[in-house]
Amino acid sequence: MRRRLATAALLLATALVLGAGPAWAHEEITPSSFPSGKPVFLTLTAANEKEVDLVKITLAGPAGAPPGESTRPPQGWGAEHGDGTVTWSGGTVKPHGFEQWGFEVDGADQPGPLQYKVTLGFADGQTEQSDVVINAVAPEATSAATATTVVAPANSAREAATSTSSGSGKANAALAIAIVAAAVAMAAVGVAARRRPPAAGTTTSTTPEQDF
Repeated sequence: MRRRLATAALLLATALVLGAGPAWAHEEITPSSFPSGKPVFLTLTAANEKEVDLVKITLAGPAGAPPGESTRPPQGWGAEHGDGTVTWSGGTVKPHGFEQWGFEVDGADQPGPLQYKVTLGFADGQTEQSDVVINAVAPEATSAATATTVVAPANSAREAATSTSSGSGKANAALAIAIVAAAVAMAAVGVAARRRPPAAGTTTSTTPEQDF
């Protein structure tokens, strides 16, 4: 029983390692999505995890969006085009370093996932392959996202203006109330002063009436 459990655990661990293999690759293409039907410039980034120099890299694209003639190789690298592929060589990427290669796509035929195959060639003759998937999206989806982004600041500005106007109105009302209260207080002081009784010891003279 224990032997069967150990065998099952070993098989599970092997499956997990094999399944996680592609995640260990350090090749990516940016942007990861772009509108279909339009030319776009993409960038391939690849890392050298070997202990020898990376001296060649080949990119093979799908039939619907192969690499175009325009490329931007790193300094010291050259580009050769094939049937749906581009190969960069002539330069080196040292161990544990990375580099970027630019290329153009004339435009995806239709929305959907696009799989590019990347082959790394090393100075010792060994090669490594990995698949990088990006997405072509409908232009309408991109336009809708842009429209939402543009409308949001306008609404925020309008709300801010309304809030400022409301705040100014409240401030003016408070100032008017304060002025009225001050006037009432001053009037009350004047009335109190006129009604104040005479001080103690003060005599009030009265003019006698004369008889005619």
